[in-house]
Amino acid sequence: MMKPESEKNNSIIIPFLIVKFFLALLLVPYCLSASTAVAAATDHMITFCLTHHNIKNFTTFPGDLESDDQPTAYFKLLNFSIQNLRFVESTIPKPIAIILPETVDQLLHALICCREGSLEIRVRSVSRPGTKSHVAELVNKWQYVAPYLEDNFYLSCFVGANLPEAISPGISASFNGFYLGPRSKAISILKQVFPELGIVEEDCKEMTWIESVVFFSGLSNGSSVSDLKNRYLQDKGFFKAKSDYVRTPISLMGIRAALDTLEKEPKGHIILDPYGGIMQNISSDYIPFPHRRGNLFSIQYLVTWKEEDNNKSSQYIDWIRGFYNSMAPFVSSGPRAAFVNYMDFDLGVMKLVSTSVQPEDAVEIARLWGEKYFLKNYDRLVRVKTLIDPNNVFRNQQGIPPNSRPVSKQRNKE
Repeated sequence: MMKPESEKNNSIIIPFLIVKFFLALLLVPYCLSASTAVAAATDHMITFCLTHHNIKNFTTFPGDLESDDQPTAYFKLLNFSIQNLRFVESTIPKPIAIILPETVDQLLHALICCREGSLEIRVRSVSRPGTKSHVAELVNKWQYVAPYLEDNFYLSCFVGANLPEAISPGISASFNGFYLGPRSKAISILKQVFPELGIVEEDCKEMTWIESVVFFSGLSNGSSVSDLKNRYLQDKGFFKAKSDYVRTPISLMGIRAALDTLEKEPKGHIILDPYGGIMQNISSDYIPFPHRRGNLFSIQYLVTWKEEDNNKSSQYIDWIRGFYNSMAPFVSSGPRAAFVNYMDFDLGVMKLVSTSVQPEDAVEIARLWGEKYFLKNYDRLVRVKTLIDPNNVFRNQQGIPPNSRPVSKQRNKE
């Protein structure tokens, strides 16, 4: 972000933003077909209970897919917040009901209805021409620069064989920057620490903070601040994502190997997000999210495709899994850390409906992904979950389960 030159001596004030959240409760058991007696009985039960408590803003899995109104309303609401079209296919189980509580009182009564029906709940929220060797050298230099820039400077790196910003075919790297200050200062800093970029004044745009949000939002070129009010993502597609954390610089050999892999799949790319800055001042056990001090940057592996290529989905997923496996020598280990918001199901999942798993076993099963997401904080989070949600009302396939064993007073203090 750049302040106008005329305002460069003024401070920037970012006001508090009050957001009205879109909160939807998705209720399971999940249905592949609404024709079963179980689905019909569950539908009747939840409808009766919600109506009894004067909750009207909900829709249930349509019993008759041939009728017009109910299926349209149900699937429109279900698909609204789905960004990955892999999860709208007919083979993916669908929730019995979707509830949008309008008040806290309605939310509480909705939870009671769910518990009475033994239903689970889900809550929904610059390029330059050059060779591949040149790209490898730029990425290599980036990892020694980006994590150590001043706190007001953010510089990420996108690498792939078919980036939209590329001006020529083949492997390329795109650097997206964000600086809280005047353009002249940003250029001066980059010329000093990253002269290989060859940054010039035309590469930088000065804008307000909210305008920078539009820039990084993924909205199409020409979008305005008012477009941020439209929460429906227009350009939805199919994708698979994985993640890693890097604590020591990747060797140039490792970077070149990664570029070779990326070159084989034009639909794939990686995003390198620098850490450092204020993150470097926060220890891993200070708050639940542990990936702060000691991390240079994170890697997001991403492969995307459109509906017309969905018959090749297994090919794309196999590619990204192979890429991820090949990067093991260059990333964190013991455990190999991951970013929780990507919810990589390859790390392991809890069965959607499982009454046979004992709480102690569930804690150990969830440790497969829990320690990758939260490192040594996992056991502390299990204790918190046990205190706050001992019945595991709020769960997901990679959630943190409660433990049935009593929580000691000493542990309560945590």
